[in-house]
Amino acid sequence: MHIKNKPCVYVIDDDKSILKVLTDILSEKYDVSVFGDPGKALDQIREKKPAVVLSDVRMRGKTGIETLKTIKETAPEVSVIIMSAYTTTTLAVEAIQFGASDYINKPFEIEEVMESIDKVIRHASVHTDSSINKVMHSSIFSKKSEKLIGTNSAMLEIYKTVGRIADAESNVLIIGESGTGKELIARVISTMSSKRNGMLTVNCSAIPETLFESELFGHEKGSFTGAESKKIGKAEAADGGILFLDEIDTLPLLMQSKILRLIQQKEFQRVGGVETRTADVRIIAAAKSDIAARVKEGTFREDLYYRLGVVTIEIPPLRERKDDIVELFNYFLTETNKKHGKKIRNVSASLIPKLKKYAWPGNVRELENAVERAVIFTTEGFISEDHFPFLNKEERITAEDIEGEDIDEILCSVLEKIPEKEYTVHYGNIYKQFVSVFEKNLLGTVMKKTDGNQAKAAEMLGISRNTMRDRVNRFEITGNG
Repeated sequence: MHIKNKPCVYVIDDDKSILKVLTDILSEKYDVSVFGDPGKALDQIREKKPAVVLSDVRMRGKTGIETLKTIKETAPEVSVIIMSAYTTTTLAVEAIQFGASDYINKPFEIEEVMESIDKVIRHASVHTDSSINKVMHSSIFSKKSEKLIGTNSAMLEIYKTVGRIADAESNVLIIGESGTGKELIARVISTMSSKRNGMLTVNCSAIPETLFESELFGHEKGSFTGAESKKIGKAEAADGGILFLDEIDTLPLLMQSKILRLIQQKEFQRVGGVETRTADVRIIAAAKSDIAARVKEGTFREDLYYRLGVVTIEIPPLRERKDDIVELFNYFLTETNKKHGKKIRNVSASLIPKLKKYAWPGNVRELENAVERAVIFTTEGFISEDHFPFLNKEERITAEDIEGEDIDEILCSVLEKIPEKEYTVHYGNIYKQFVSVFEKNLLGTVMKKTDGNQAKAAEMLGISRNTMRDRVNRFEITGNG
């Protein structure tokens, strides 16, 4: 019997303890029905049409993804939230791609579940749109997939975003340091897209300014010295597909205006040509620097920035997702073994803690290269910290160097350790350490003010609950700050 005036929520999970906990907590606000058998739940869903369904992934009989697909086929207006203790990139993205409204990691916090349900109910009208909830009849990874690794909360949010925007026509701006995987994210979006046919890449920083326009838009025969034949540019070749503009933050202002025209009008002209041509391309751009800061400096067009960043994805550096290092290490070890025909599986116990402690300035790419070097040079059949000599080098600057000191004293103490001629080399490290300590102190202070309430602290700071939890765990902030 359903309670009037309360949204109806179904919970599907073969773990009785989970069902009891969710029933006890959610019943105060929702009309809750629980099911240990997905089949029985589906019969009720078709008839009752609950507002929200929370479904586990790994269950006896029917999996959560299969349950999700069936719900979207038979009751597309019903919103589904997927829960899982076995998060993988494929699973998280696939759930969103098949129509899930949200994806929650187990073990979860009740506040997170309540927040997710409330958000889904508030936006129920959006989820009735058949174009959003359409069921794909083949796996999103049926093509040769690009592998995303990691279950860090910030990465999980990125997977959700990728799943939601893959079939959209919106331009995407991906921001992240070198080696974080910006192009990989772009390739995953391209692989998952059923509306766009493939992706072409242009590295904006690798092409001389004098040749960039020809590379992007092509040229006519005789348009300049050396133009002995007509050339079709990347924009024209990518017609109907995705054009990935890597390191767009290095682009000169003149070329920025031409790309803006391509985005706004879908038009361009070849170098030396008079005919206006069209190219229906979706733009995915990537940047290493803070483009918003470049806009303020006047070195990047504000209108282009907003056109590119309809959807913005910020990839965290590896030092901010150290909980993913072991999974990344194991993946790269497996792949490198295949590549070089080796079978190295044993790793010394002392290596993993050092991998987690290291700052990884080159991010995921640095880790991948380091693992490959270790596999190539090992002769003992196992990998140890000796194969990663940089792990044993003393860090020039650490967070402890700048804890609890006056800002001027901090700067002086740090710079004393570095020869003046090396200031530019170490600028990034100094900057990151200062920001890290400031962020830790700020979060700690706000946590004190909220008596350790992460949800309230996140609201005060204007950041997401997942971001707050990630920072609290990374900085080991206690309930008392």
